[in-house]
Amino acid sequence: MLPFNLKPIYSNKKNLLRLGPERDGGYILDKRIINTIKYIVTCGLNDDWDFEKDFQKIRSKTLILAYDHTVTINFWMKRFIKDFINLFLFKKLRFWKIVNIFKFLDYFLFFRGQNKHYKLKISNKTIPDKEISLKKILKNKNNILLKIDIEGSEYLILNDILKNYSKINCLIIEFHNIKKNIKKIENLIKKMKNHKNVNIHRNKIKK
Repeated sequence: MLPFNLKPIYSNKKNLLRLGPERDGGYILDKRIINTIKYIVTCGLNDDWDFEKDFQKIRSKTLILAYDHTVTINFWMKRFIKDFINLFLFKKLRFWKIVNIFKFLDYFLFFRGQNKHYKLKISNKTIPDKEISLKKILKNKNNILLKIDIEGSEYLILNDILKNYSKINCLIIEFHNIKKNIKKIENLIKKMKNHKNVNIHRNKIKK
């Protein structure tokens, strides 16, 4: 059972919309917020930007700014080799497996023009060309959808979220090691008084 203060508020299901895949990486938000979003700041990218793509199909003016220091040329080379080998381990070729081999092309096409991917690690400090703080990312920006999935490091930037929460119209965050950090999560929700919890769920992993 969820603690009472973590339960979502009552919301008309007609106002809720899921963007992104059915598996991990897909999220539910109140669709009435979409037209207020000027920036999507994505902290943690990996190989999934379907949520951002779905969002831009609805509101093309929204700018996507992604931060992930792990998504490099080496990342794509290893990914290509792995997918190529896995493709031929199965007698029955599946269309999605073939498409996955060329995922880097989708990455290249999506993150050009107005959409940007910065190979920087999200931190509570700024180290030129290596790490960047949330405070610096959000400087001179407002009307932001902030999406965070940084594998446990989210707890290091909770204070920066609180200091900048007036700029954030929507916060999507994946929490890890919840039992250990439940008090930090409750404190974040308590202090973000002007925001409402419209959805909370476990990752749905579909293989």
